[in-house]
Amino acid sequence: MKKNAAILLLLLFHLLPSYGQELCDNAIDDDGDGLIDLNDDDCDCNNLIDHSIIPNPSFEIIDCCPDAEGMMSCATAWNQASAATSDFYHTCGFDEFGADGALPPSFPLPGGGDGFIGLYSFLSGYREYAGSCLLTNLLAGVSYSLNFHIAYSYGDLEEVEVRLFGSPLCSDLPWFGISCPDGIASWELLGAETVVTGTDGEWVSVTIEFTPVTNIDAIAIGMPCGDLASGDASYYYFDELILLETEVMGYITQTGGWCSGDLVLTANNDELDGIWQWYKDGIALLGEFGPTLSPVPYGEGTFSAVFTYLEGCKRVDYESPSMPTADFTTDNVCYGDPVFFTNLSSTPGGEIESWEWNFGDDISSNDFDPSHLYPSAGLYEVELIVYSEDLSCNDTAFAEVSILAKPEPAFEISGVGVSYAGDWFGCYGHELAFTDLTTIDGPISFASWAWDFGDGGSAAEQNPIHVYDGPGEFDIKLVVVAENGCIDSTHNPIILNGVVASFVTDSVCENEIITFENTSYSTEGDLTITRWYFGDDSDTSYLENPSHLYPSGGSYDALLFVENAQGCYDSILQPVIVFNTPSTDFYASQNPTDYFNTALKLIMIYPTPTSTYLWEMPGAAPSTSTEYGSVEVVYPQFIAADYEVMLIETSVNGCRDTAVHIINVLEDEMIFAPNAFTPNGDPFNPDWGVYVEGFNPDEFRLELYNRWGEIIWRTDNPTDRWDGTYLDGTLVQSGVYVWHVKARDQINDEVFEYHGMVSVLR
Repeated sequence: MKKNAAILLLLLFHLLPSYGQELCDNAIDDDGDGLIDLNDDDCDCNNLIDHSIIPNPSFEIIDCCPDAEGMMSCATAWNQASAATSDFYHTCGFDEFGADGALPPSFPLPGGGDGFIGLYSFLSGYREYAGSCLLTNLLAGVSYSLNFHIAYSYGDLEEVEVRLFGSPLCSDLPWFGISCPDGIASWELLGAETVVTGTDGEWVSVTIEFTPVTNIDAIAIGMPCGDLASGDASYYYFDELILLETEVMGYITQTGGWCSGDLVLTANNDELDGIWQWYKDGIALLGEFGPTLSPVPYGEGTFSAVFTYLEGCKRVDYESPSMPTADFTTDNVCYGDPVFFTNLSSTPGGEIESWEWNFGDDISSNDFDPSHLYPSAGLYEVELIVYSEDLSCNDTAFAEVSILAKPEPAFEISGVGVSYAGDWFGCYGHELAFTDLTTIDGPISFASWAWDFGDGGSAAEQNPIHVYDGPGEFDIKLVVVAENGCIDSTHNPIILNGVVASFVTDSVCENEIITFENTSYSTEGDLTITRWYFGDDSDTSYLENPSHLYPSGGSYDALLFVENAQGCYDSILQPVIVFNTPSTDFYASQNPTDYFNTALKLIMIYPTPTSTYLWEMPGAAPSTSTEYGSVEVVYPQFIAADYEVMLIETSVNGCRDTAVHIINVLEDEMIFAPNAFTPNGDPFNPDWGVYVEGFNPDEFRLELYNRWGEIIWRTDNPTDRWDGTYLDGTLVQSGVYVWHVKARDQINDEVFEYHGMVSVLR
């Protein structure tokens, strides 16, 4: 398995004929296999494996022969550390290595041998770890080195970070769960190393150096913690885990820097008697057989120092640093928002050791992808310096970041009852004017405004008008967008109060006093001002519940104005109805009459169909009546007397009027002539005539004169009726006309003459 004695002899006697064997320090392919010096397995120098603090470090000792994945327990002294199924491979049970789609490792294995392990990582925390209790404790404060070999098997990445965890308690193996041991039991991270493996299955030698802070009794090795993207699943093989004190393993110190051209490497180990030989990329550097080397003249590569002594050899390596390339991206942001920087720096074949950001405002950071909040708007030059593990190898990138001015929204409100005392106060039901007072640094204009009035209303103009429908507290929000795309908002509540003007009153008839009941109210505080305008040119009233007499019937617009102490006001205009009192009248079919003709007809003048009527006729039969239009009555015969007749009209609105006339019953002849009629085409009082009793109808003459004494109508028949026209049939004008009757008494043959006036009403 190990060829340490043979290697020692080869190194001591490399000038002798090789007999087909490779000499390991002459930069010649002695055995003709295409591999020179340390690149040939014949020059393997891992003799320290037998001294590893980790038991069974090359997985050669077995408790059983694995014939499937997930049989880590078959490797003596090793544990499947997490519940995830770590794999153990051995030639005793496998003739093909690698799962479906996975690449098998290169053979022969490092140092020869037959066993190795495989660890898989994917998605959300599935991590296969292998662990072992140590042969002796690792001591706190002592420097240790773990050297191991790793080979790619599966996955989209050819670069992986390997993590080494330690615990002071061997009983912490195994742990519950499928994740890494971070935060579990007493496990702590001892060290980590990012390895670039390539995807060819070749083995890569890796060293992790660390100094524990507590004594360690168990170790576990595997891939990083945390979630992985779906394409970042990976599978790697591990072999030859040599854990020793750094002094025993050997180490290299350095002074100066690679990129500064003054780098000096010094190889160290705990052995005193032996020979050093330096190599570059596994090929001997002839003449470099001291403990120190200036590697820069030899160019980039892997420099190895091999110390050969009586018991074997030790090998320590130094990888020349790659020149990093600094690069980053960022976005311009609005003032008040953090700037996020994305570090895109890279280095070929290695890793960036450290980085330093200078944000251009005297603030710096050592975060990989920092964020920064600038103190003000402006243009800042950002500097990123990245370093390899050799600090002399660094690069600097610059970029400008613009912190855009951000609007500072503010507003004020004006309108009825508006005031400000930490919160805005105002009156609902009135137009409130919202004035934008937003400011911004620099000559930048605004692109848009968005108002939310808190009651479901909104507006997009800069200075809107809004009316609230009711009282309450509403949160007003203003969002302002500047032309540079920056946006900010502010909000402030407004407390709205108000008054509601209202009153009730009854309708009345003419000449009745009307009372107004004020039902107005204020949502905050008392009403301080009350004013009434009655709509009839009368004086303003300031009483709370006034009374008023309107001059005549009709509809009047009464206005009530009320206001509270805040200045909120309201008014209401509503009609007040004063019903007209009806104008009622009537006449008798003959009045006066004689006691021979006491049957009379009482006739209404211009009756109203919607009114109700009551006749009161004491002494007549009937004495009362509700007849509409006219009523027939009979007074006692042969009794001369005066009888009062009253007609009471009640309108549909309850208003009343009364007409009273005296019926004269005389003893002898009688003539009655109405004093007015209305020949206007309706069925009421369409014509006029006289009513006579006790006269000879053959000697009767009735004539009508106008005011100039002209005869406009005549008849010899006492029953004729005049229709209000001239003799030629044309209508007479409304006015007063004189009538004259000449008739002979049929009892005593006496001639009587009567005259009077009649009014024509149209």
